[in-house]
Amino acid sequence: MHQVYDVLKGVVCSAVWANRVAIGCCDASGRAVRLECVNLEGRRRLGGAVYRGDGREIVQLLTPEVTTELPQIAGQAALVALAQETPGADERARQIVTHLAERDWDGDDELRAELRCALGQDLDSPPPAVPVDLAHLVDLLQGGEHHSGGRLNVRTGEALPDLVYAEMADQFDEEDAVEDEWLYVDALGSQEAYRDMERFIADVAPPLISGSLTEAITGKGAFSRFRDRIAGWPDLAYAWRLYSEERWLGRARLWLAEAGYRPG
Repeated sequence: MHQVYDVLKGVVCSAVWANRVAIGCCDASGRAVRLECVNLEGRRRLGGAVYRGDGREIVQLLTPEVTTELPQIAGQAALVALAQETPGADERARQIVTHLAERDWDGDDELRAELRCALGQDLDSPPPAVPVDLAHLVDLLQGGEHHSGGRLNVRTGEALPDLVYAEMADQFDEEDAVEDEWLYVDALGSQEAYRDMERFIADVAPPLISGSLTEAITGKGAFSRFRDRIAGWPDLAYAWRLYSEERWLGRARLWLAEAGYRPG
């Protein structure tokens, strides 16, 4: 069996070049789509540019590959550049709007509306913004270390696991309005994460590897076996990280929208 895995690793590694990794997705009809390549270093640099608020670098890093394959990640970055009125940001944002409409995953409609509003194309008043780091909201939706949800402060954007919030709640006065600022975030559990693994195997993993990964997610211990198995192909493992990040960012954005808010 190990010899088979070694052969498959060689097949995948031979398809990866110049620090790039092939990934894919499904369009709105559910049809599998093979996409171009994502530059791994470029993805890391994009995250740094968003953290620093560097609009010029964001525009430079929003390549056609990134805007096509990672529209949630790209759209979040484009909003930063649009807020700074960075030259070229509007063009990138319009491209992302198109790709979001074509893909139609959870949260894509909500991000598309945010981008259209930032571009001045949507005159409807946007919902109130919550200054939350979507990655922190994703942690709550995934269940975190204790497999539970948590609370989100709609004024500060602070996201706390249930256990941490419970310790803080003891400090609230019964007549204190501060407690009303916290929304309960129910963890989505493992079902969505399992579906992501199934979709990734069907839509992204090369045929020679999909059977091995399908075997890994069958039965108890599926998540740990999938993690261990896909680690044997580092570039495919990174593609999985990007795929999962796209899915969960969209879910977090959709959750906020259903609660009457948007990230901001």
